[in-house]
Amino acid sequence: MFRFSGLLVFSGFILTGLLGCGGAASYQVEGVVTLDNTALAEGDIMFIPVDKKSGPEGGKIKEGKYSLKAPAGDMRVEVRAVRATGKTTPSAAGPGAPGDPVYESIIPERYNTNSELKASVGSGKTKFDFALKSK
Repeated sequence: MFRFSGLLVFSGFILTGLLGCGGAASYQVEGVVTLDNTALAEGDIMFIPVDKKSGPEGGKIKEGKYSLKAPAGDMRVEVRAVRATGKTTPSAAGPGAPGDPVYESIIPERYNTNSELKASVGSGKTKFDFALKSK
C-alpha cells in the first residue's frame, strides 16, 4: 500500500511539472524576416521576455518565414544567421586532415547581441515582420 501511495504522490509531482502552474498565456507567433529587402534564407529568431518572468522562445527562419510559440508580453527579439567564409581552421586531427569551415555572422549586432527589435505579443498581435538592414 505504501508503494502505491508513493507512486501516486510522485505521479502528482510529475503531472504538476508538466502542466505548470498556470503561467502566462502563449501564442503562435509568425512573420517574415528580410535582410536588405531579401528574405533571409536561413537563420534563428528568439523572443526574450523583457520582464524575465518566463524563458526565451526561439525558432528557425526558413526562406524568410518563422513560426513559434511565445508567451504574452513585451519581447526583445534577436535574429541570427551565418554564412561560410570559404576559409578553414587548422584541423585538430593534425596536418593533412581537412580543417573546419569558418563562418561569419551576416546579421548586425543591433539585431542580436544588442538587439533593438521589439514585439508585444498578445491575443490580437501575433504577426511580426522584421526588415533588417546590413548597413
